[in-house]
Amino acid sequence: EIANKMGTSGKEYVRKNFLITRLLKDYLNLFNSL
Repeated sequence: EIANKMGTSGKEYVRKNFLITRLLKDYLNLFNSL
């Protein structure tokens, strides 16, 4: 039960971090192309 919960929150954490990283990269690319 607990391990399963940790696995789920871990995936969620990775997914959020990935999204933030991608947004930052897109933002920087946009900024650099100005």
